[in-house]
Amino acid sequence: MTKKRRVVIYVRKSRLKDSDSMEIEMQIELLKDYAEKNNMTYVIFHEEGSSEDWNRPKLQAMMTFLEEENYDGILVTDQDRISRDSTDMGLFKRFCKKEKLLLFTLTKTYDYLNDEDDFISGIQAEMDSQFMRVTKRKMMRGRIQALQRGVYFGIPPYGYTKDYGSKHKNLIIDQKEAKVVKMIFDSYVNKGMNQTQIVNEINLMGILTRENKKWTVRKTSFILSNVAYYGRLLYELEGREPIDVEDAHEAIISKDIFNKAQVKLAEKRVIPQKSRISKYMLSKLLRCPLCNTTLSFSNSYKSSTLRENGKALFILNCWASSSQIRKEENPELKKCGNYGCRSEIVEKRVLNELRLRLDEIHEEIEELTNNSSSLFDEIGSKIDLINKRINELDNERKRIQEGYKKGIFDDDEAQKELTEVKNNKLKLQLEKEKLEKSDLSSEIDKKNKIKDTIINILEGEDDLEKLNSSLREVIDFIHYYKEKPDNRYYKYPPVIQIYYKQ
Repeated sequence: MTKKRRVVIYVRKSRLKDSDSMEIEMQIELLKDYAEKNNMTYVIFHEEGSSEDWNRPKLQAMMTFLEEENYDGILVTDQDRISRDSTDMGLFKRFCKKEKLLLFTLTKTYDYLNDEDDFISGIQAEMDSQFMRVTKRKMMRGRIQALQRGVYFGIPPYGYTKDYGSKHKNLIIDQKEAKVVKMIFDSYVNKGMNQTQIVNEINLMGILTRENKKWTVRKTSFILSNVAYYGRLLYELEGREPIDVEDAHEAIISKDIFNKAQVKLAEKRVIPQKSRISKYMLSKLLRCPLCNTTLSFSNSYKSSTLRENGKALFILNCWASSSQIRKEENPELKKCGNYGCRSEIVEKRVLNELRLRLDEIHEEIEELTNNSSSLFDEIGSKIDLINKRINELDNERKRIQEGYKKGIFDDDEAQKELTEVKNNKLKLQLEKEKLEKSDLSSEIDKKNKIKDTIINILEGEDDLEKLNSSLREVIDFIHYYKEKPDNRYYKYPPVIQIYYKQ
């Protein structure tokens, strides 16, 4: 009887809603059928994520698993399920060569130790990369067209709602909330009340926020500074001219009242001294993707980029951001081709990305609420893998004990090996207990906390230390790269990639 091949089935559903976005269940069904017809046993790893993100949790978990276990290969529907980025595919091929793994697809088997397969795979990777670029351009064109029609991306601001069942999704006035918005602007502009007085009055009236919480100055500040309330939408997209849509939806207040509120806000806006000196919005978040330096900031008095206080905050390059010791140990940092730029350019981009992430989280919560089966399948798969590994450790313990009896191990060696097995088993049992306690409500609660944190960030925070702290609760780090210097005109915008905490 032919020996069965052992494979890991890897399934990825793209977040992009393109024509190749095959559902996870369909991919698993096809791959299981292929495995059974080709005499294969399998375990399954599946996730939703971008083909451009090499650090996808399940992909990395699968590779770690394959380093520890004896398997013949990886089974996917197509090579692009691993990655559509040619650089990342190069890393994957190197991994397969090192571990002597085959890549099985529904149409071809790749042995990367074979020059012909390696060459064909490279051509396929370039085609996949081109497909991704074309798809992203199409999606961006669609998003721009939608923005120009006044479609609002993200959770509607207080005072508005939108028809989620409609493809247009323009903002619609929520009459009950709109009364509160009008009262805030009227009290601030016409009655001469400050925000603390307004907040106290609203809370005394028993009016709660959309999250059923008491009002704060942070929330009124967000309302008073949001152009959406006089019918305007303003979006800044990377590498493109800002999209500014007047009369995108029905206004709650007039443009004249909004402008008067902005004048009053500007007169009262003061940043705490402590924050001005030591903390910035993106402190300890920006990293260079080339040398992994955490980038620092500095105030400049250059006349072409002055802020109201006579200073402009700049992101420093890798050499300037490093300590003297690190410079001495890494002289190559001087050659790192990553240039600094004005900080506010990146700050605006990060806030725009967070608005889009807020919309994604809202959809994820709805999906979890409507369909919890995939979450429990995932937990069950993890528990099965842990049980399998625990059984293997039990067998390993028996092997060591037998080896000790036969004189293969002496006392110290046997004790060391048994202690390591015991510790590894304990870690797995703790992880298993944690997974068994997981439920849908805890996952939804976790996402709601992330959503609330992002909302608080977007509503505005004058204390930069608190703002930075909130950002670091949501964001792991941000890759920042700027290929060319242009300290005056900023024709070459930096590229940023945000890595969110799981």
